Amino acid sequence: MDSSMAGSLKKHIGVIILAAGSSSRLGKPKQLLMVGGKSLIIRVCEAALSLNIAKVVVVTGAYAERVRSGIVHLPVMVIFNEEWEEGMASSIRKGMEVLSSQMDAVIILLCDQVNLNSSLLAEIRDAYLNSSFKVVYCRYGDEIGVPALFDKAMFPELFQLRGDTGAKPIIKRHLEQSQAISFPGGDTDIDRPSDVRDEL
Repeated sequence: MDSSMAGSLKKHIGVIILAAGSSSRLGKPKQLLMVGGKSLIIRVCEAALSLNIAKVVVVTGAYAERVRSGIVHLPVMVIFNEEWEEGMASSIRKGMEVLSSQMDAVIILLCDQVNLNSSLLAEIRDAYLNSSFKVVYCRYGDEIGVPALFDKAMFPELFQLRGDTGAKPIIKRHLEQSQAISFPGGDTDIDRPSDVRDEL
């Protein structure tokens, strides 16, 4: 048994997939956009499930029923965030309500990072399991952010998030307790119609 699998027996890790946004700049639900023959929400769910960890939670909001119907065949827990209009923080809190009492760590994912893959998520998981870092986050260009893993020591700060800022402030406050993972193409996401390219 390799070290990452041995560590996984001792640590319960959950995933929160943020899929509640209205995609207002795009004009249609980005969660359901097709990339490589699959919707973005299916792609991120499958990447998360490939980790074979404790639980994957998808937080819906603006297009709740359409998103849910698109992933009904997958073994994920889908929950509705009635406060989705507040922004990303409300969905993180909603996911934490489900996972915090059961997990040693959570990984936060977006559904519009088109270059996200299972290998990157496995690297994040293993960096946590094989170290004492409390946060493992991604770096792309000059940016830092998600996917990011937070140890339970960070859970109180995740519950304190408000607005549309996401978890980046927590990462910045704890850089000395964190490990960065390179995520080439992590800054490629879909926000506007011009971001939807034929090659996707």
